Amino acid sequence: MNRIAKSTVLVSLALIAIAAMSASAMAATITPSFVGDVSYANQINGTLNSSNSPYNGIFYFPFTLEALNDSGGSLYLNITCGSNGATFNLTINGNTIVTNYSCPANTVSYTNLTLLNNSISLDTNYMNITIDVSANSTTATWLNITGTDVPLSGGNFSFTTSETNLSDIYIGFYPQDTYYTVRDTITVTQNSSLNLTNVTATYSYPSNALNSPETSHSFGTLNTSQSKSDTVDYQKQGPYVGAIQTKLKGTTYTTTMDIYAPEAVNAYLSFDPSEKPWSKYFAEFNKSNIVSIELNDVDVDWTDPPSTVTTETMTLTANWNELVVTYTKPTAPSGPVIINVEETPWYMDTFLMVPIYIWIIVVVAAVLVGVYMARG
Repeated sequence: MNRIAKSTVLVSLALIAIAAMSASAMAATITPSFVGDVSYANQINGTLNSSNSPYNGIFYFPFTLEALNDSGGSLYLNITCGSNGATFNLTINGNTIVTNYSCPANTVSYTNLTLLNNSISLDTNYMNITIDVSANSTTATWLNITGTDVPLSGGNFSFTTSETNLSDIYIGFYPQDTYYTVRDTITVTQNSSLNLTNVTATYSYPSNALNSPETSHSFGTLNTSQSKSDTVDYQKQGPYVGAIQTKLKGTTYTTTMDIYAPEAVNAYLSFDPSEKPWSKYFAEFNKSNIVSIELNDVDVDWTDPPSTVTTETMTLTANWNELVVTYTKPTAPSGPVIINVEETPWYMDTFLMVPIYIWIIVVVAAVLVGVYMARG
């Protein structure tokens, strides 16, 4: 519904600290990071010999082997050989750990450090174990994993964060004029081969968050193929007018507002041009004289309830947006033409073409002459 021109800056509000925030640095929602404890001890196979080997098993972890190692956790792959010992090959994640290894009748352990020394990448969240026995037999293989506050990540451990607005979003003149409430729902899922305990999330809030009511949350035990959720309500800084400018050209006013949005949102603007602080920038404003309203060169619809102008809900991009209001000067009202008619005094009327006041003078003179003659 509108079209508009650029104008001379009349005021730039002192909002530099907030406005300077880069939109790319802002997150739309809470960003969680997770740690958890693990205590896994499981016999992954029994007797292996040349007739029933190789054994192959894949184990998926809710963390990388590097995260386990760096947090002080441990991983042991314990292979117990039979009474006559055994000869076997061990391959992990496609990398050969030992070939034709002859072990006596005891247990051989391979740890996360062993894997690292054998050029196994620790930047992975699974173990593909192959044991091939060529002589005699092994009696059992155990996989033991322990860790406390291990950083959780990877495809076997995931989370989603969704956000719902709990209040309308509107554009304020000042930053303190506008805020809105949101609800973030954080859902965590783990599909690893291990159960987790003491799963704890630490929350990082977006840059435009005005408060942080919950900085961490305990999800407790999270077993394999299990999901849990947490919800957090908090307030965010809404969009506001960072600068406003007005120009008069001929009979047309153009008021341009630079609107800062900390993140992409849908918001509306409602203002009373006759009230401060808006009135300073809407001289001679009349709602019936609005030509157009535009946001970023796109027409915007508006309504005009009593005393205010309210736009439709608009899509603001993150960072700066331009809203332009174009309206014309009101024309001077044309009233009725008043003709003043002066009334002629009665003594100016005529009798026999002679003004009455002459007749009065004659009569008075005749009376005076008569009186004078009578006395003589």
